[in-house]
Amino acid sequence: MLFEFFTKGRKGMAPYVKQIEAKGDVHIVRLKGRIDMYTIPEVDKLRHRALRGSLRKNILLDFKNVEHVDSATCALLVQSLSELKHVHHRLVLINISDKLKGMLKIARISRLFDVFDSEEKALEELAREDKEWHSQHDGVSDDGK
Repeated sequence: MLFEFFTKGRKGMAPYVKQIEAKGDVHIVRLKGRIDMYTIPEVDKLRHRALRGSLRKNILLDFKNVEHVDSATCALLVQSLSELKHVHHRLVLINISDKLKGMLKIARISRLFDVFDSEEKALEELAREDKEWHSQHDGVSDDGK
C-alpha cells in the first residue's frame, strides 16, 4: 500500500524515494536526494494519502542517501510524527545528517524523535515496544474492559 503512494502510478519511485520495504510491522522508506521546501509539497500529499489509507505499520525513515534538508523537512517530520502517534504508530529516523540533527536541536524538537545509529537497533526497539504494547493490551477491548 505504501509503495503505491510513493510511486503515484509511475513506473518507478518518486524522485526522493530510493526504496520501500516492509519488515514485520515496519515500513522502511529509504529516501534520497533533496527533501526540502521544493519537494515537501509532493511528499506531504503522499503522506496524507498514506495516513488516510490502510497504513497499519510503523515508519522508519532512512536518510542515508539524502543530500539536502531544510527547515521544511523538520516541519514535515513533526506533522508526520503527530499523525502517526494519533493512530498509535511510530516514526523513527536513521542515518540522519549532522545538519538535520542540528536543525532538530535548534528548533528544540530533537527530543520528540527516536533517532537510531543503525537500522538493526531501530528495528529491535520497535519490535520490543510492540511486544510490550501487545502484552499490556491483549484481551482488552476498545472500551477498556
